[in-house]
Amino acid sequence: MNESADREHVPLPPLVYLAGVGLGFGVDWLVPVRMLSREIQLTVGVPIVVLSIVLVLMSAWELWRAGTSPLHERPTTRVISRGLFGMSRNPIYVAMTLGCIGVAITADRVWVLAATAVAVLVIDRMVIRREEVFLTAKFGDEYLAYKARVRRWV
Repeated sequence: MNESADREHVPLPPLVYLAGVGLGFGVDWLVPVRMLSREIQLTVGVPIVVLSIVLVLMSAWELWRAGTSPLHERPTTRVISRGLFGMSRNPIYVAMTLGCIGVAITADRVWVLAATAVAVLVIDRMVIRREEVFLTAKFGDEYLAYKARVRRWV
């Protein structure tokens, strides 16, 4: 693969999640729905946000240790199968999903939760599936064996 072909060429996942959260807050501005007590917002939502940050950092650390990058504009150099990548092929997407859920709970915004579900569908259909085709073409049997061992999400 040449330098320009050595990229997934998919929508930038953090922007997909951010758009979902923004859409959720926008709909909430028009049609507010409140369901949670402040206690639940803080005791459930905040720890989920913190967990998501920790998972993103741990995943990025594994990629850095292996000499590859989580950034889409940089070439993928290898298949990572240790750490969180041994439990999920997409631990950063799992973490970003948890982060959006945590924000929805912490802010008590049901529309953010609904928009997160839409963002997850976009990530699954438009990002992950294209990445898997790319990774199969680039790494062949190594990636197929990894894909057979490790689930896409969790």
